[in-house]
Amino acid sequence: MNYKTLFIIGLLFEAVGQILLAQGNDFVYALKPIDFTHWSLLIGVVFMMPQTVNFPNKFFSYIGTPTAIIGIVCIIGMCVLDFIWWSYPN
Repeated sequence: MNYKTLFIIGLLFEAVGQILLAQGNDFVYALKPIDFTHWSLLIGVVFMMPQTVNFPNKFFSYIGTPTAIIGIVCIIGMCVLDFIWWSYPN
């Protein structure tokens, strides 16, 4: 499968996750037994990773690649923290 195809699938997962997040905090906490919002964000980021490291070697890639990798790490960290907080009842 092509990296661009995986990237587009990842963007779709990210869009679904953002739409679910836009419904509000109460909606996200009401999702039981699985937090679909953060799982879709996490899966989307995982699908987008291969394309990120395959940017062409241009001037802007030297800025964009590290920035994209930092963003991916931050989204993964946010999902992990939100999984922990979502699992607590209060």
